[in-house]
Amino acid sequence: MLNPNDLRSISHKDERYQRAIAILNDDWPQLLLDFPRTNHYITQPDIDFALRLSENLDQYQAWELNHFSQVQAFISQFQSYLSSSLIKHLQEPFYES
Repeated sequence: MLNPNDLRSISHKDERYQRAIAILNDDWPQLLLDFPRTNHYITQPDIDFALRLSENLDQYQAWELNHFSQVQAFISQFQSYLSSSLIKHLQEPFYES
């Protein structure tokens, strides 16, 4: 469910919103051109917001990050923009005993 901060970001189409949309549109390089001072790396909050957007806005298909194959596809797609600690965090649920 979208929270008030999410709705505010959507309304203002702020940088937080643009980062989430760049993930959903697979257009992170363009975001870096449009916002040159932004953090180069995708963060967990970026992913979380993108997932909430995809669950609530019909025009975006959600990444199913609760399936190992989808996590691996996501990592492969955005590897240049993910920190090693975030990659480890995304994979962690699948390696727990």
